[in-house]
Amino acid sequence: MANTHVFRGSDAKLYLQGEEPLSNNIISSSFGNDSVGRLHNVTVKVESDVQGYPEMGKRLFDELREGRITVMGNIERAYINGALLRLLLGDYANGGPDTPLAQPTFQIRIVINNPANSSVVERLRMVGVKFTSWSFHIPEDNFIMESLNFKASRAVLLG
Repeated sequence: MANTHVFRGSDAKLYLQGEEPLSNNIISSSFGNDSVGRLHNVTVKVESDVQGYPEMGKRLFDELREGRITVMGNIERAYINGALLRLLLGDYANGGPDTPLAQPTFQIRIVINNPANSSVVERLRMVGVKFTSWSFHIPEDNFIMESLNFKASRAVLLG
């Protein structure tokens, strides 16, 4: 049966899981089995490169064809401890300029649970995730936030 309930942002938790030794070490030492805390905005975007084929002399497409699928997103967090930056840079974050840049690959899992109805749970997993950028903003009168963009090889809805 399809979900007909609504969710709030406070109903969601985000977890990271390593896919190789480097990301496992960073995630276990920084987060353990806990969710990534103090998240502000999380955006997940899935795009399909649909291309239309028009025949000559026609204004409308005769056929729409599927193309590449891109999974990307953004995470903002109000706690800066370097853990997410290390997931972008790997050992290069702590090493010198001669350290090779081996970027960790990991999974992002989002679990949304409606506290009013515990049987309503949605799960989304992004596989083959790599951060593409990291930044932080220091506003004059608000919280300091770090922001990361990511790309993933695929997204799976576990429902």
